[in-house]
Amino acid sequence: MIRFEGVHKSYGSVHALRGVDITVNRGEFAVLIGPSGCGKTTALKMVNRLITPTKGRVLIDGYDVATLDEVELRRNIGYVIQEIGLFPHMTIAENIALVPKLKKWPKSRRDERVDELLHLVGLDPAEYRNRYPRHLSGGQRQRVGVARALASDPPIILMDEPFGATDPITRKQLQKELVRIKQQVQKTILFVTHDISEAFVLADTICLLRDGKVVQHATPEEMVRHPADDFVTEFIGAEAVFHLFEYLKVGEIVDTPPITVSEDTPAEVIARSIQEAAADAALVVDQRGALSGVITEKQVANGAIEPGKTLAKDIAEPAPPYVYEGELVRESFSRLLEESDSATNGRHSNNSGVKGFPNLLVVVDRERRPVGLIGYAELLRLVASVSGGASALTDAMASSRADGDGAAKGVSPADGGAQTGAGASDGKRVGARADAGDQAETGARKDSRASSSTRPSVREKEVRQA
Repeated sequence: MIRFEGVHKSYGSVHALRGVDITVNRGEFAVLIGPSGCGKTTALKMVNRLITPTKGRVLIDGYDVATLDEVELRRNIGYVIQEIGLFPHMTIAENIALVPKLKKWPKSRRDERVDELLHLVGLDPAEYRNRYPRHLSGGQRQRVGVARALASDPPIILMDEPFGATDPITRKQLQKELVRIKQQVQKTILFVTHDISEAFVLADTICLLRDGKVVQHATPEEMVRHPADDFVTEFIGAEAVFHLFEYLKVGEIVDTPPITVSEDTPAEVIARSIQEAAADAALVVDQRGALSGVITEKQVANGAIEPGKTLAKDIAEPAPPYVYEGELVRESFSRLLEESDSATNGRHSNNSGVKGFPNLLVVVDRERRPVGLIGYAELLRLVASVSGGASALTDAMASSRADGDGAAKGVSPADGGAQTGAGASDGKRVGARADAGDQAETGARKDSRASSSTRPSVREKEVRQA
């Protein structure tokens, strides 16, 4: 949609832009950001030819803007600036309808469009269309500015620090409104800001400039996970860890496979596997390898097992609470607390906590096959890392993966009869064979690298209660 090709801009010996090459795709919300004097506003104004390149080209849909009629070009690009620029002698309706009027839209169509856009930006047409800009607050005037930019239904909207002059509360409200509007109107938006938090709220992609050069052009997640250099890390700052936490998925902090057994596995095999692995439970899976239940240590230790007769399906509790590996970590906190309370208080539902299996969530793949467990240990480690910055979070994730290399209590792998979810594939993911020939060799080797239980310690409980 918008393409900068080797764009330079200089004013004598001062270089505002130096070889800028970026592409903004159709429907994308791209943010230009950087320190003062980096060239972000200069680049923005080249799209509607308010500034012309010294060298290079700016293209829209493959056409060099230098070859297009500048009046028609500007009438087909929405433009919102920090000062808003409403005409004080015109009513709100007249301000919004200005470009459609210049394009000779009939009055009935202009009036309809004004009302439509006032509704879109959250202003009642009956109350605001005949008012003047001086009768509106700063936030309301900025909403009108956005409505005016959208009036002729242009494919491209340019926004030059539109919320920079508003107070923090109004600024956040306007950001939320713009996110909503963006989803409804599907425009290509090029947005200039100096606020990295605002960029993360709004952007599909962020282009960070420094001294007229592009340092990194990437999605917000990619910029946080893989900063191009130290300047990017420094510019994002300490809050990078909070942004990373927004994108972190459960599967990234869980690598340890749990014990999984088939529904026809003999109970004594399960008991031996749990005992030798010092585990809390084994997960029961159906013929497809999908999670169907759980057998806890207490269930197989109560003496109610008849060797050779009692099978996993006879004593399994309903499937314990689970989350998908693609879910966000931050969404697992409330689930973990909710399921823990359910287990502690004995409240059960189709996906509720199981007594003897509290404070843990099973992590499953798209086919609901178990791939690991997540508990307070992992989540508290991540929470604690937030205060330590991005490097601490990275270390915490690495530590979680290192723990996963060994067999943690409650998620230890077992040889023979009980298999690990990560080690099996397709049908092999299902647990132990039930035939007598295999039972003799069934059981789990106790892994010398076993880590401590994923149940919360006393200290962790204190943290949770605090």
